[in-house]
Amino acid sequence: MMGNVIEYLSGNVPGGLPLYFLLLIVTFLIIFFMYRVNELFTRKHLIRWSIIAFLVYTVLYIILWFHNPHHQYYKRYHVAILQSDTRGNWLGEYLTDLITDNVKFFRSGNEYLFPYYWLYRINPADSVLHPAFCDRIYRYLPMHTVLDGSALWKENAFHVKLQLIQYPGKHVVQQAEGDFSLDRPDKFLKWIKENFGNRIPFQEKEYLQPFRQSDRAFTIARRLFFQRRYEQSQEVLKKIIRKKAPDPEYRKWYDYNTIRLAGKKRLHHPPKNPYSTKVPIWQKKLRQARSDLLDILKSDPDDLLSKVMVAESYIWEEDFNSAEIFLKQAFVENPFDIDVLLNFTFLHPSRYQQFGFKNRREIYQQILTYCPLEESVLLKWSELIVRGDPAYTPPPHFAKDFVQRYLNMNPYSPSVWLMLGQLIAKQGDRPGALKCFLKADSLQPNDGLILYNIGVLYYEWEKLDKARTYFLKSIEASDYLDSHLYLGSIYKQEGNCEAALKEFRYRVIHKTGDDDFYAYQAMKGIRECLKILEEKKKSNQKEK
Repeated sequence: MMGNVIEYLSGNVPGGLPLYFLLLIVTFLIIFFMYRVNELFTRKHLIRWSIIAFLVYTVLYIILWFHNPHHQYYKRYHVAILQSDTRGNWLGEYLTDLITDNVKFFRSGNEYLFPYYWLYRINPADSVLHPAFCDRIYRYLPMHTVLDGSALWKENAFHVKLQLIQYPGKHVVQQAEGDFSLDRPDKFLKWIKENFGNRIPFQEKEYLQPFRQSDRAFTIARRLFFQRRYEQSQEVLKKIIRKKAPDPEYRKWYDYNTIRLAGKKRLHHPPKNPYSTKVPIWQKKLRQARSDLLDILKSDPDDLLSKVMVAESYIWEEDFNSAEIFLKQAFVENPFDIDVLLNFTFLHPSRYQQFGFKNRREIYQQILTYCPLEESVLLKWSELIVRGDPAYTPPPHFAKDFVQRYLNMNPYSPSVWLMLGQLIAKQGDRPGALKCFLKADSLQPNDGLILYNIGVLYYEWEKLDKARTYFLKSIEASDYLDSHLYLGSIYKQEGNCEAALKEFRYRVIHKTGDDDFYAYQAMKGIRECLKILEEKKKSNQKEK
């Protein structure tokens, strides 16, 4: 219990409460020393300066705490009707969408909607369809208020049994069940508001659409989009659009997928020839999708996701000024939206300050505070810390808390276990780091990167035989390039310069770019090996 209180009061402040008390004690000892050795520094001065130091440190700590509060400070409400006997759970997600679309984005500065599709940010995304997995997420986030339940399909009607649960204690505070027609979603929504509106805030304006038979497939298409399976989502939408009369809602989600796919192609597309007038196919599709969404926003200016997607479309064309206009609007409407925050990271760092952030690290940290399931952001943020970049260097134990929190919710991610091992190794705990690396290896055997990290750990531990074993495994598994560098270094230390040269030269030949640090280290190794061999040659000649 005491540990939980200390953890809460420490918040996400680097060093937390222990560092605060350490500074107070050190400052008091300095003031007390001055009192004992200086006759002009009276007891009155001792008391006065002690009080001033206490007040200054406390005020500064409170400011830092509210800037980096503990995750328990935020209250999250959530809707997830994901238990259903229908194929693919389309009905559960259809009803979840209907309710979520009518819930307010946030209630206050620390209470906000945690949409069900944020759960798909975890890896693998399909795991959240399992109730026990969701329950663990709810407890460790914590979710605080969850509208949960089951839906039973009955031709053109359905039966729901819902309950409102308070976490982390998992207390059921309200229950209700009823039968409804899919042709009258307004009656269902009215019933939801009457029974659960005192706990979950609903918007005044209702967003309703009559049920369509194609909503089975459309619900699956939406799920695939949130799982980042854009090609599959688009294929499902293509089939719907071909079979049914044109529907703006279907076309809108088709355009969302087009923009995300264009973004993926843009990231892997070679730089455009400035003298060429030819527009790439992906860019033509991107512009058409944006044009469609801009028309939608004229008739529905409150469509937040469309604003985010329009902003993304401008980002992929490097029109950051236009992107910023739509991101500003979306940020005002919902400052808790993690897609808006992610898109901020593409802007120039000079633009962060107007949104309340000093640098990209702070944006990543805010995303992880709102949605700690965002694995890709967690890995990027932690990587900045592992590298030791002075601009992004909170203490490793600070990042370790975020990583450990993720693993409490999802202990099956080899990438995050690998990152935890790197953070622990950064703190000098090699046995602890090895346990994490071996856990990652058990979840994803024969992965070159994991085997390489185990090899590096043993190399720094000066256990060269074991290090060599894992570097060889890493090369065998995926020809991991940097393993050649370390293997060359081991051979050089053992006096086998011929074998070392082979590894160093292989690494140089496969240089990844002008900023490839390890390739330059391999060049250095080549020079040293050649120097050693030359000295040996001269020594042999003298002996003869």
